[in-house]
Amino acid sequence: LPDYYEVQTSSDKANWSDSTRIYEPTASISGLSSGKIYYVRVRACEQGYDSYGFSSTTYSPWSDLLPVITAPGSKTTKLTGTNATADSLSFKWNTVSGANGYQIKYHRSDNPGAVKTINTSKTSCKLTGLKANTAYRVYVYAYNKNKAYTAVSIYYTETEAKTLPKKVSSF
Repeated sequence: LPDYYEVQTSSDKANWSDSTRIYEPTASISGLSSGKIYYVRVRACEQGYDSYGFSSTTYSPWSDLLPVITAPGSKTTKLTGTNATADSLSFKWNTVSGANGYQIKYHRSDNPGAVKTINTSKTSCKLTGLKANTAYRVYVYAYNKNKAYTAVSIYYTETEAKTLPKKVSSF
């Protein structure tokens, strides 16, 4: 293992933060803005002495860039039901700054242990295959996603909605 590592972050791949020295092969980076993409690079550092006894440090080349995303810092607003049938519920909500998608979790109000999840890049969704004349709890979270990772906000908006009764088929 090297004596220590240096870690830097950038939001544009051109301007880098001051190096942070860490002594373990893991790091936690704080102070990042929500709903943003950052790039992180790392290099190994060895401390030693040159032939004259002066302290010197040898640096490895910087690592490949690791794209890191942060979760949006706010919740969805104005979650509104737009349509209900006997087997579906539809909703819409306002865009969240820094989000490129939304995670919708829902369950029957009488069965909170059976949560289902759908994801969408739109500010609306339609939940299908629901039980008629039944109340459902719906939670909408904003997220920011890249190819490797999805950062889901800890904030959410929730509502309860009920499907319609089944249509009378014969009487």
